[in-house]
Amino acid sequence: MTARNLLLELGQRLNLGQIEIDPDGTCLLVFDKDLEVEMLADDAKGRLMMMSWVGYAPHEDREALFRDLLSANLLGRGTGAAVLGFDHLRDMVTLHRDLPATTEIEQAVGALEAFVNYLQAWRTHLTELASAAPETAQADTAMPFGLRA
Repeated sequence: MTARNLLLELGQRLNLGQIEIDPDGTCLLVFDKDLEVEMLADDAKGRLMMMSWVGYAPHEDREALFRDLLSANLLGRGTGAAVLGFDHLRDMVTLHRDLPATTEIEQAVGALEAFVNYLQAWRTHLTELASAAPETAQADTAMPFGLRA
């Protein structure tokens, strides 16, 4: 199966209707009205990638945030096998995961559901940290990673 076919089948299994995939292999999936997940079907590499912005990193107590991020990444125990990152140019925490295009559809559905659940949990965590530091900017849910819908 190609990455593009896996993405199309994911859309069918999740009742998302016909997914529109750009010529570059990207599309945007939105869950619960505000959880945006950019998908990239890379047939050349045989990978399906999920990417999302979690939110802005608070300016206060950053050491605690980065400790939490690193701890969560350890063996994927706090990310469901996804990876948290930090985009220092945007001051944003990111979440991404990639799957082989040969992944069985049931496993891909489970991986995407887990990704969305961890995305929500980490957004909540950042919101809690931001509420402790009122000067922190609010999360930007604009199109992550410069991909188009």
